[in-house]
Amino acid sequence: MTRFDVDALRRMAVYAARIHQLVEAGGNPNYEEACKLVARMGGLRGADEQAAHVLDLKVRFKAKRNFMKLLGK
Repeated sequence: MTRFDVDALRRMAVYAARIHQLVEAGGNPNYEEACKLVARMGGLRGADEQAAHVLDLKVRFKAKRNFMKLLGK
C-alpha cells in the first residue's frame, strides 16, 4: 500500500464520519456540505465503490428528504 493509498483511506474515514455528523444534525447547509464531501470521496475511489457508498447513505438516511434530494443531483 502506498502512502497515497493510506492518506486517501484516512481522508475517506474522516469524510465519512463528518458526513454522518452533518446529516444527523440536519438542515440544508449541513446537507450541502455533506454532499460536497460525498463528491470529494468520489475522487478518491472507483465508481463502483462510490455508487455503493451513495446507496448506503440513501438507505441509512432515507428519512432526511432534503438530503436525499441533494444527494440525487
